Amino acid sequence: GRLVALSCVDATGEPLMPCGRCRQLLWENGGPECLIETKGRPLRMAELLPHAFGVEDLDAVIGETPLPVVPERLAAWRGRGTVFVHPDLSAGQQVWTAYWERSAGDDAGAETGVLEEGPSWDDPAEAITWGMARTPRVVVVDASGTIFWAGEGEPPMEIPVRWPGV
Repeated sequence: GRLVALSCVDATGEPLMPCGRCRQLLWENGGPECLIETKGRPLRMAELLPHAFGVEDLDAVIGETPLPVVPERLAAWRGRGTVFVHPDLSAGQQVWTAYWERSAGDDAGAETGVLEEGPSWDDPAEAITWGMARTPRVVVVDASGTIFWAGEGEPPMEIPVRWPGV
């Protein structure tokens, strides 16, 4: 179901305006028609939060380009490990592929092993996007063996060079 109305009150029982975070949650769970009690009259969420951000905005941003999907069986690993992007050959043509490794590279005793192997892409940016949907740690190895950081934040000391365009 969806929320249809809310009354937020102070210690004396007088209507109190919901905070900003609550307004966003009310928008997400009640939508623009959800009523909020105020001292003057009930307000629709569309009046209370006239420029709200909602699922429609996400749909507009995503458009026809689907986000890379992390298989449900691997969802618990999201945000962990490292994705390695590297060139490969397919029918004599260079393509890019990737694999998601369990180890984060920061613990000598960390469990290792491949979590998921990616498909092949013509553009390394697509492989990096696939990797970023899984973890903020993305490393690119080019055809010459040079290692680049394509992940979030500053590159680690071991990989001081950022992948161009990231």
